[in-house]
Parts: sequence; C-alpha cells; structure tokens
Amino acid sequence: MRFLPKSFFELLSIFSVFIAILMFFPQITFSAESNKTIIDSLVSEFATRIIQVLNKKNIDKINISTKSNFEYFNDNFINNLIDGNIQIDSESPIKLKLVMKDISVEYFELKSEDFQRRISLDFVVFLEEKDGSINILNKEEFTYSDTITSNDLELIENSNYPFTKGKFPTKNKSIFDEIIEPVIIVSAAIISVVLFFTVRSN
Repeated sequence: MRFLPKSFFELLSIFSVFIAILMFFPQITFSAESNKTIIDSLVSEFATRIIQVLNKKNIDKINISTKSNFEYFNDNFINNLIDGNIQIDSESPIKLKLVMKDISVEYFELKSEDFQRRISLDFVVFLEEKDGSINILNKEEFTYSDTITSNDLELIENSNYPFTKGKFPTKNKSIFDEIIEPVIIVSAAIISVVLFFTVRSN
C-alpha cells in the first residue's frame, strides 16, 4: 500500500478549514457607494481641472467667492483647491467665482429590483483678472451612472444632506391605465347598482 505524503494531509486540513469558514460565516456583500461619496468625487474632479487651468496661467493665489444654494459644495471645492497648493487670499486682485448651476440624483427602473442611478452636477467658474475683466474659466457638467438594487436605495442616501435624495421619473400611463382600467371600474359600478336594485325589487 502506497502512503500519501504528509504535505497532502496538511493541504487537505487547510482546505477543510477554508470550507468550514465559508459555511459558517455569513456571505460578505458590498453595497453601492453612497450618493454623497460620488458627489464628493465629482466636485474633487472638477476642482482638479480648475487647478490645472490656474497652473497653466501661473496663478497660485486667488480670492474666491461662491454662489450656490449648497454651502457644503463651496467648502468642499475650496478645500480641494488648498490641497492643490492654491492659496486663498481675500486681498488677492485675482478672483475666482464658483457657481453651482444644478445638481440632480435620479433613479430609472431597469427591471425587477434593479435601477439605473444617474447623478449630474453642473458647474461654472468665472475668473476676474487684475484689470477687472471677467471671463468664464471653465464650465462643465459631470454625469455619473451605474446600476444599483432596491436594497441599496436606503443605504446610498443621507437624510443629513438633502441633495443626496434621488427622484423617480413619472411613469407614462399605458392604454390600460388611461382607458381600459377606468372602463372596467365604471362598468363594475354600474353592474353593482343594477344588481342592488334588482335584488330589492325581488
């Protein structure tokens, strides 16, 4: 009888332990990234592009103003500029103005339990030069899209940040919804009334 090498039994033991872990520990699942995380990354991406434009113009110190209904984005944008070695100086004659034109989070139903998530941000940045002239430094719209499940919906939104709340588009009514269903309801009501009076007359 030929005996198997000791290493075989060691490998078999390790494999058995691995199988036991898979059986007794719950399956690890990874949820979709939150809307806030994605929005933060889009703001950072836009700030990076602004930094590149400023570097090409040899501008490393600016006075900045913001016009947005979302103070959170203003702070996030400024922090990204500072991280990119752009100094914020209220005395600088060169002024940067950030305008957040729009932000939207939408969900589109694909199939049972699955949704397409689409996040859009629309930015405009104006640059006021030393001579007082004002020009658009950059204007971009960023769109992020992916697929999520219905289980993700409660996890990806944050009640502390209303801009992370998504909306579902209004569904177009079918012919059944607009015509056939009302006819069925009205017909059922008429039949009920007729039966009611027929029973009473008997």
